[in-house]
Amino acid sequence: PIEHSLDAWTKPFLAELGYGARSIPALLLGFWACFLLMRLAMGTWFIAGYELWMVLGLLFTSSMVLGNLVGAYAPSSGYVGFWIVGACYGPLLPAFLGETLATFENNGPALSLGLMLALDSFAALAVQPWFQRYLKSHTARATMRIPILLGLVMAGLTLVLALIRNL
Repeated sequence: PIEHSLDAWTKPFLAELGYGARSIPALLLGFWACFLLMRLAMGTWFIAGYELWMVLGLLFTSSMVLGNLVGAYAPSSGYVGFWIVGACYGPLLPAFLGETLATFENNGPALSLGLMLALDSFAALAVQPWFQRYLKSHTARATMRIPILLGLVMAGLTLVLALIRNL
């Protein structure tokens, strides 16, 4: 659901900030490039035993930056934070699935795949339609609070998985 919500608010937010039609595609390219590069890089940067702290750090950093972007009102104040959000949200899903694999070693692959597919179905059936309706009646700034909330929910789920694994 987080990745679906990222796709919905990014372009309207840049338009609200005052970026022109020419610069929005370049900024979106930078956002998704940061997203993908961090997703690839985190596989090599994760330090065994510290995965939970890295995921929580990314979640809280992205939540703080998104919260600050809600208050950005000039084009020059938004693009670096915008790219930081992309970099923070990129590795979350693989890290969460990795935590699931580590927590449930015996049936981890099946559980992780099932969890990923269930979350994607939940996003498509419930979160995405609600998010699109919300976006039509609210500004992009108000809509940006939803990924913050989803990120904090994911932090809670990651903590639960870590607690289960350490019991």
